[in-house]
Amino acid sequence: MVNDDLNIGLIGAGRMATALARGLAAGCTRADNILAYDPEAAARTQFEQQTGGHTVESPATVFGESTVVFLAVKPQHMKAVLASAAQSANAGHLIISIAAGVTLQRLLQALGEDARVARVMPNTPCLRHWRRGDGRRRATGGADAGNCRRRL
Repeated sequence: MVNDDLNIGLIGAGRMATALARGLAAGCTRADNILAYDPEAAARTQFEQQTGGHTVESPATVFGESTVVFLAVKPQHMKAVLASAAQSANAGHLIISIAAGVTLQRLLQALGEDARVARVMPNTPCLRHWRRGDGRRRATGGADAGNCRRRL
């Protein structure tokens, strides 16, 4: 069931972010409700071409226009991403990390103990087959992630 009012943002526009966006557009929200930021212009262009979503020039814009934000970056970039997110996120955001090895505790330390956070660990088949439901995901939500958003 597509929710026309759900605005989803992604920090990172690489292969996994693109796969997530395609899957979300297939069953969660419209493609034009999906927004991504990536420092690499080539990644932004490819994201737009493959998803029908939009890209922006700053992480702050993603947070300003989204209610759900996926942190879809490699673990070595997470420190800078979390510092930026801490400046832009508010209590209305659900923040979902797909970065390997980044614990809920680390997310909460960076974003505040009251932040609504979750971790999802998709595996490689999700890159090719997210829409068909192939591949698997493991999800863990923080106490304030909210039951209604956990099905994302």
